[in-house]
Parts: sequence; C-alpha cells; structure tokens
Amino acid sequence: RGRRDQACKSLRTVALPASGGHGLGEGYAAGRLDAGGILLSGTELEYSERQAVVGAARARLYLILTAVGYSTMGAAFKFVDWNPLVISAAEKMFAFFCLGIARGSFKMRFSRPVLLGAICSYACTTCFVAANKLTTAANAIVLQYTNPMFVVLLSWLVLRRRAQRRDILLTAVLMGGIALFFLDELSPGHLVGNLLALCSGILMAVNTLYARYSGADVIEYGMVSCLLSVGIGAAAVITEPPVVTAVSLVAVVFLGVISTGIPMILFAKAAPCTPPVETSILLMLDPVLNPLLVALLVGEVPGPWALVGAAVVLGGVAAWCWNGRPKKNGKESA
Repeated sequence: RGRRDQACKSLRTVALPASGGHGLGEGYAAGRLDAGGILLSGTELEYSERQAVVGAARARLYLILTAVGYSTMGAAFKFVDWNPLVISAAEKMFAFFCLGIARGSFKMRFSRPVLLGAICSYACTTCFVAANKLTTAANAIVLQYTNPMFVVLLSWLVLRRRAQRRDILLTAVLMGGIALFFLDELSPGHLVGNLLALCSGILMAVNTLYARYSGADVIEYGMVSCLLSVGIGAAAVITEPPVVTAVSLVAVVFLGVISTGIPMILFAKAAPCTPPVETSILLMLDPVLNPLLVALLVGEVPGPWALVGAAVVLGGVAAWCWNGRPKKNGKESA
C-alpha cells in the first residue's frame, strides 16, 4: 500500500510484457514506473491514478474550506473594537495553539527555510493591514488579489514553469469579477496604500509558491509567524489596552480558531501538493464570500455591481473545479 501511495507522486510510461505477446508494438501493454522506479501492474496503475484523483479532489476541498474560513474574518472583526495590532496578536495566539495541536508538537526549528516562510507570511499580512489604513478597503482587497497574476509571472520567470492558457484566461476573468465586486467603493489616489496592497499581493503569490516548492513545514513556519504577530502586538496592548467584553472575547477566539487556525492547517495540507495557480484561483473565493457573510450577519448589503462580480467569481471557480483534472503524464504547469 505504501508503494502504491508513493506511486501517485510521479508516474512515467514504460512497456510491460503482455501475456502471449512477443512484439513491442502488439505484445506489450502500457505500464508505468513509480517515483522509486518500481514497476506497476495494470491494476496497481489504475489504483494509483484513482488515488491521484482522490488526492487532488481532497486538496481542492481543503483550499475551498480555507477560503471559506478566511472569509469569516470580516464579520468577526465587526464585533471587536480593539486596535488592529491587538486583534491580530490575540487572534494569532489562539491560531498558534491550533497549529501546535494539529502538528502534535510546539517545538520549532528556527532554521533558514522556516524563518523565511514566517517572515514572508508576516510581511504579507502586515502590508495588507497597513494598506487598509492608507487606502480604501476595496482598493486593498482588489490589489491584493492580483496575486494569481504574480503566481503566473514568478512561476515563469523564476521556476521556468508555464501556466496553461485556460488558467491565465480564468485568472483574468476572476480578477475582473473581484474588481466588479468592489467597483462602487474603488477610489483614485492613496498611492502609498495602493502600493502596499500591491506588495501584499506579490507576497501572497510568493507565499503560495514557497508553500508548494520550498519543502519547509508550512505549519511550523506558520507558528513562527504567529509568534511574530503576538510579539509585535504586545506593545500595542501596553499603549492601548483593549476593553474585554464577553462578545469581543468570543469573537477573538473565533478569529483565532475558525478564521485563522483551521484554515492555516488546511492550507498547509493542500498547498504543498497543489499547483500554485490552482491554489490562488480557489483562494479567490475569500474576498467575495467575506462581504457576503458580513451582509448576512451584520446587514451591510452589497450593491448590484457587487452581486454581478460575486456571480462571476463563484461561477468561474465552480467551472474551473468542474473541468479541472489531474494530469496523467505527471507534468505540472505553474
């Protein structure tokens, strides 16, 4: 069974002698070698390919649930009237414990790959928070979710991986849908805030690629990133102590566990075995679901353009999931 699971990772076609056959053209059946060079029979090959499909579907589901979890942040933030740095510190403290429990250990290696991942993750979040202070929330979200474009560009320029034409087209459509969603709230000016939001989009793309190709433990460097947030937010707690109520406490625990901790665990399971473009496309559900949940829970109803944009994004992601299939030749696009 272990050999079969390993075979899902990398398959390449070879020739298998068929019973009663003698010539290569007619007497050999198609077989494959797994990543360790072990020859697979036809039955084992079918099992491997079925497992690959199941694994891809599970990873896709994890990423959709990640986006759903992240999208609950907007509504939960409405119930916490604290300094943003204090909220982030409290939220990340609970997320840290979620990650440690999921990993089965709170020990961390402060190695170079772990520190790079943690710094990149923290920088992405910080740029986005700062952008929200210096530009409109709509500008910040739309510019951050240009990240699939940067995933494609960085994959091509740095990793020499080309994205499929279908993925590039869908990325453009989804970015257009998100722009429509926030069309009524977009505004000119705010150059510094917009640049920071764009930086958060680039860093989000780097995070996606790093989780896929670095080989670092995503949960481990997520824990270190949480500690960075807690340490920096502690200073804000001293200068601006939060007023703790039952509602704000429940909201912060919700943010740490449901909005951050569990999504980070699911992302850590899915991103290392999912093409980065696919990851970034599925996570584009977050900016659309976020305001819709706020509308349901708080009563801030989006305008007509927002509903059109939501339909474009949700329909595009649904179509992509319906038509997307793992490749049988073992090759992966960006």
